Amino acid sequence: MPESESLAVLTRVIEEDDEQNRRILGLSEVMGAACTDRGVPFIEVAAGLRDQEWRSDVASRDGAHPTAQGYERLSRMIYPAFAEWLPGLASSRR
Repeated sequence: MPESESLAVLTRVIEEDDEQNRRILGLSEVMGAACTDRGVPFIEVAAGLRDQEWRSDVASRDGAHPTAQGYERLSRMIYPAFAEWLPGLASSRR
């Protein structure tokens, strides 16, 4: 399959495939539970990145990766967990 077609399919999945998005959320839930059972930190991001803003951001590029603003949004989601895990990180950003 030509790359342009594969990216077009991926973009449709991200933008329009609610069933696929439900599967992603379900997988994230299973992964989170598995991590909890093993005492491994897990950051849930799938639920926070399923809105139209995120979908549009990803679709505006290659259909798989967000823009710089999307990565900034993702970093704001995961930063609090990293600040807990890595003492001193929070104080270095003040």
